[in-house]
Amino acid sequence: MKPYRINIDFEEFISGKPRKPSLNSTIEFLFFSLTDHPILIHRKYSTDYLTHIESFRGFKAHIAESGEAVDYWGETKNIPLMKELSSKVNFLHWWDKRQKVHGFEVKSWDQVVEKVTTGEWLFKVSDGMSGRGHLKIHSNLLLQNKEKIEKMILKGVVLEPLLERVQDLSALWLPDEKKYQFYTNIVDERFQWRGSIIDVNQMNQPPKETLNWAEDLKVLQKEISLKGYEGVFSVDAFFYTLDGHLHFHPGSEINPRKTMGWISYQLWKKNQSAFAGLRLFPISLTVTQWRELKYQKEVFVISPEESLFTWIWVEANSRHEMEEKIKRFATKLPEAPNRGKA
Repeated sequence: MKPYRINIDFEEFISGKPRKPSLNSTIEFLFFSLTDHPILIHRKYSTDYLTHIESFRGFKAHIAESGEAVDYWGETKNIPLMKELSSKVNFLHWWDKRQKVHGFEVKSWDQVVEKVTTGEWLFKVSDGMSGRGHLKIHSNLLLQNKEKIEKMILKGVVLEPLLERVQDLSALWLPDEKKYQFYTNIVDERFQWRGSIIDVNQMNQPPKETLNWAEDLKVLQKEISLKGYEGVFSVDAFFYTLDGHLHFHPGSEINPRKTMGWISYQLWKKNQSAFAGLRLFPISLTVTQWRELKYQKEVFVISPEESLFTWIWVEANSRHEMEEKIKRFATKLPEAPNRGKA
C-alpha cells in the first residue's frame, strides 16, 4: 500500500517549481486524525504526540518515512487541467457570464491606469492561491509600483477594488457524497486562511442572500466534471458592503484540491456537533509549552511540538460558546512566539 503524500506544495508543483517537502510538513499531521492509511512524513513526531493524536480519534497514526507515495492533497496527473481550473482569470470570466462581479482582467499597464483612478485596489495573480500573489495598493502609489505590476500582468492578473468584506464563506464539493457543503472562513488582512467554522444549520444550503449561487454551483460542478476532474474542490466567496448595501461576490477563487474546509468537515463527522471549527494561530509551541497546553478540556491541540503554527479543533453547542472557548485558549498562548519547524 503506497502512503499518501500530503502535497501542500501542489500550487508550486503545477506551476513548474520543484517539490518543497518542508512545506508539506506544515499540515501533514492533520491527516493522522482523518485516516489510518499510511502518511508519508517530512519531519519527526514524538511518541508523546502520536499518543495524543490516538486519544483524539481512537486509532494510531500510520506513518511512512520513505518510499513512493500518492499525492493526496491535490491531483498532479493532469497538470494542464489543474492549471486551467485554478486560473483566477478563467474563474472571473465564468462568473461574469452569470452574476455581476467587481473585477476585471487587465492585460496591460494602460488598462491598469484606466481602471485605477482612486481608492484602494487589489491585484491578484491568476495562478496564485491561498492569498498568495496578491498586491494591495492605493491609487496614489500606482506609478511607484509600475514595474512590479507589469511583472504580475505577464502571469495574468485579476484587478478588483479593495472591497469591505464582512464574511468569507466557501462551497465545498464532495464527490463521494455528490453534494456541496457550506462553511464560513476566517482570513487575515493578507487573505491568508486562519480558520473554518461549520454551522450544522447552515452547512447544507448557502445563505438566502447568495441568490442563485447554489444553482450556479451545480452548473460549475457539471462543467468541471466534463473537463475530466472528479475530485474535491471548493469555491471561495464573500459578502461585502458597498454604498451602504450588502453585496455578494460569488467566486473569488476556486481550489481544485482538498482544503482546510474539507479537513474541518472530516473532523466534524465524528461527533457532528452543532458548531465546530479548525483554527490556526501563527505561533510555534516549544516542547514544554505544548505539553502544558495539550491537556485542554475545551479544545483539542491538534498540532505537534515545534510546529510552524498552532492548530486547534473545537466543538460547541453554539457559536458564542465556540468563540468563548477559543478566546480562553488564546489567553494561554505565549506572548512571544517562537519560530517553528517548516
